[in-house]
Amino acid sequence: MPAAKPQGAASSTQGHRSPPATSRMAEPSRRIAGAGLDVFEDEPHPHPGLLALPNVVLTPHTGSATWRTRRIMADLMLANLRAHLAGEPLKSPVT
Repeated sequence: MPAAKPQGAASSTQGHRSPPATSRMAEPSRRIAGAGLDVFEDEPHPHPGLLALPNVVLTPHTGSATWRTRRIMADLMLANLRAHLAGEPLKSPVT
């Protein structure tokens, strides 16, 4: 079977990491044209194989770096603080 031309799309998920997918990315198979990743198996330490790939860019979490999103996050934090101080259930408890 002839070698396929590298195709270029990668998806990153927040919250649940996919170790097999990240490990496969670290294998120099040349089947992916390039990727930008901001989620790693062992955060904050990316897989060593990813560091050596010239077609992969590793970045800190930036998906929430918009004014609107950060404002919503701050409003939620204040709502949780007010609820806690009032003895009420939190809006978004961490379990």
